[in-house]
Order: sequence, then structure tokens, then C-alpha cells
Amino acid sequence: MDVTAYIGEIRMFAGQDAPKGGWTMCDGRIVSISEYEMLFYRIGTTYGGDGDSTFGLPDLRARVPVQVGNKSKTVPLYLGQKSGNESIQLTGEHMYPHTHTVLASMSTADSSDPKNASLAGTGGFNFFTNDPTLPTPIQPTPPPVDIVAMHPDMIAKGDDYAVPVMQYYQTINYIIAFEGI
Repeated sequence: MDVTAYIGEIRMFAGQDAPKGGWTMCDGRIVSISEYEMLFYRIGTTYGGDGDSTFGLPDLRARVPVQVGNKSKTVPLYLGQKSGNESIQLTGEHMYPHTHTVLASMSTADSSDPKNASLAGTGGFNFFTNDPTLPTPIQPTPPPVDIVAMHPDMIAKGDDYAVPVMQYYQTINYIIAFEGI
């Protein structure tokens, strides 16, 4: 079994700390060039540092490595680039433009029970009517015909919580070789 490491090689490692013998954690530390000279010559300041006395190690804590390159119809990915989010705050700007057809009556609301009723045009705390006339389809697109303003309580936008977007994961350490060939 060949266990020779290539300087700059990154491996997944199930242990808590990097093994002795030429490995260190991919934890984003800024380190001394004189301490890791051969690794600096291999990766330079791609991951940070001033290039005179320090350079940065790759930071793979809570990150997924992605191959450098340009896949068709996507943004090019460059060595050392970071992107992505653990969660995002959704806003109305994330919503794809769309419409909803609502069947509603222009009658005054006389019920708070939606069972066997139609959405009503007006009515204070009641939203529905048992008016036997057929409801009118209401389209929120031009030309505006029989548009009924909805009560603000019926237009919920959700809370201001971030939505997690991380894939399922199993945590593990990444280590990088600073000795080898």
C-alpha cells in the first residue's frame, strides 16, 4: 500500500487531530512560510496570507470541496474561491412571478365559515358569503375586472426566519500534506 503523500494533497480524515508526520488541518489558519515552506511553494497565497512571511491554509470547515473549472452554462470556479450559504432569508424577490385565479363573489360577507361558501368582496371580520349566485373568476392580470382587495390577514408572508439550505451531511476533518513528494 502506497502511503506517500503529495505536498498539497488534501485527504478526508476521521480523527480529531491531524496525524503526525507531515499533515495539518485544513482550518483556514494563516501560517508561517518558514514553517511550511514546501507547501507554500505549492499553493502560494491562494487561501490568504501576505506572501512575505505568511500564507493561508485551505478552510474546509463546514464546506464542501468543488472541482475548479467551468461547467457549461455555469459560473467559472477558480482555485481558492468560496461561495454558498448555510441558510438564506427568502423574500418576495425570490418568488417567481405568478398569478392565482380566485373565485369570489361581489356580495357582502355574511359568514366566517368557508364551508360551502365563496370568498366575499366586503364584510368586516367575515370573509365568506353563502350567496347562491355563482362566484366570479377574478384574475389579477390586466384588464382588471371585478378585482376584490383581500383582507391583510389573508395575505400571510411568513416570518423573518432563515431557511436552511445545507444538504444532509456527516462531519469529518480534512487534512493537507506539508511533507512528501
